[in-house]
Amino acid sequence: MFDRGHLDHLALTAASPEAFRAARDRLVARGMSDGTVEDLGAFHSFWFRDPDGMRGELTLITDPELRDIHEPRPLVAG
Repeated sequence: MFDRGHLDHLALTAASPEAFRAARDRLVARGMSDGTVEDLGAFHSFWFRDPDGMRGELTLITDPELRDIHEPRPLVAG
């Protein structure tokens, strides 16, 4: 009766690279994410858990036309 249901996760899109970094830094500081950023071609994303344990994903669109989406690959900081 009180199971989560069919919702797998909630995905949000950051308005800018600065907003993406700031949100990531806040979530890591609070222990809600390990901060690993994945490159999915047209966007970057990282995962977090909210206080109730629900998975969330924050994305940063790098190609507004969403070309070349592929499986997640670790993003190497450079």
